[in-house]
Amino acid sequence: MKVLDVEPVKSAGGDCFDDVIVTMEGWYNRGYKLMYANALKFEFAPPKPGATFGSRMQTGVSNSLTLLGQFHGYEIHVTRNISTDDSIALIQEQLGKGNPVCLNFDTYYSPWDGNFGKFHYLSHVMIVVGIDSITGEYLIVDPYFSKKDLRLSKELFSNGLLGVMTIEPSPGGALDREVTLDRLRQLLREHLNTSPDHFQRFADEIGDICFEDEAAEGDSRFIASTMFILLNVLHTNRINYTHMLEYVANTFGVSELNACIEDVRRLSNPWSTVRGMLAKISFMPPERRDAKLMASLGTKIRNATDTEVQVLQRVLAILDGDGQSCEALVAAGSSISDSTRLVVPIDISRLCTVRGIDNGLGTADVDGDGHSYSREHLPEDGILRVGDLSFVFPATGNADDYDNAVCYGQAIPIPPDQYQGLTVLASSQFGGSADAFTIEYADGTSEQLQLGFADWWSHYPIAGEKVAWTADLIRNSEGKTENTVYLFANEAPLSRSGSTAIQLVLPTIPNLHVFAISLWK
Repeated sequence: MKVLDVEPVKSAGGDCFDDVIVTMEGWYNRGYKLMYANALKFEFAPPKPGATFGSRMQTGVSNSLTLLGQFHGYEIHVTRNISTDDSIALIQEQLGKGNPVCLNFDTYYSPWDGNFGKFHYLSHVMIVVGIDSITGEYLIVDPYFSKKDLRLSKELFSNGLLGVMTIEPSPGGALDREVTLDRLRQLLREHLNTSPDHFQRFADEIGDICFEDEAAEGDSRFIASTMFILLNVLHTNRINYTHMLEYVANTFGVSELNACIEDVRRLSNPWSTVRGMLAKISFMPPERRDAKLMASLGTKIRNATDTEVQVLQRVLAILDGDGQSCEALVAAGSSISDSTRLVVPIDISRLCTVRGIDNGLGTADVDGDGHSYSREHLPEDGILRVGDLSFVFPATGNADDYDNAVCYGQAIPIPPDQYQGLTVLASSQFGGSADAFTIEYADGTSEQLQLGFADWWSHYPIAGEKVAWTADLIRNSEGKTENTVYLFANEAPLSRSGSTAIQLVLPTIPNLHVFAISLWK
């Protein structure tokens, strides 16, 4: 039995398709990043009877395989609705050539997946690296789970198979710099000329979403819907476009692009925020989905579009070769000096409505699914220190009290004074979130501070935040698990440090959990 020794590799975006492509690149060593040259594109079709939001959305991944083949020299063929016998013949042929084979698979039939026997998730991709000649089992590498040496029975393979993708190296020379840059300019102009109007239509209609209509057949959860998946694609595509620009800067000597990289990467944050908000709202009873909350979704999409246009116009100017640098448009977090700061904690206990830290009674629940932070390793004195900043944490000393606030635009009075900056202890749900915290001043003016926070299951920052506290994950039905969950601290300076601040207004992001807030002088 011949087995291809393919090592699973995780992509930066974390999408299973991207993980498979990165893993295949590790096998062939031909590169892959130019496949994301059209990743930013978005289309939102006009409404028609029976059409869901998900069915009307189209992202730039639709031609990514074509670009992968053109730029990096691959022959790629995707076969859907293939019979089991035909798939076996194709897989055996490719394995005989030394080529791993990609599968589109229903995770209901994947034993190592959490959806196994529970939910039909139809967009998972993994890799066949061999077939056991005795048992007929398929030997699988699943990069999304960072697993290899997995086995899939013939019965499960036949039931779960949705499609087969073959990737073979093709003859070809080195990339031509001018041809490549010209193609990148063309695709970026097309995006700037067409996508903003589609984003505008999407923003105008998002408040009318019907979550029940979006649900996939056989699974009523919005988080399993096509729309949720495509919102994740909008998020990861902007991260992938960043990697593509880094590749172009290094490969073709366009070093000016490096000044834009962080701004482009941050274009992904609003889509993670919108995705997380919709997921959170989908679990709310209809009477809690008020007009203000739904309208804020449209505002976030419009703001994201405006920022994206500004950033990408500067990228295009660099690709056009006019020498223009890319000015930073999105504020970076945690850029404060190391001088000693006088910290003023803000009492948020009256706003707390969620118990996120386990109290031993099974009533803590961060995500509505019975998960919480372990109480182990809480600071003994009730003060969590992060560098020279600190928080009152937990928000109260009583384990039975609620300990975090969900962001619905609440106003928090603060001791009237002149402050240098704001720091927040928080974590997000259903992906990272970033938005504006508003400081209001005694003279009637205000300023907005952009802060972002990663998902509580992830230790990868999205906006300069730092891991402030880690804990074991508690599952109420099982107790302590082997998973680690996180809280993050992010901070921003005030530009009006000579004015008297009197109030802080939280953003409207119901999937963002705030555990503590401090100001400093």
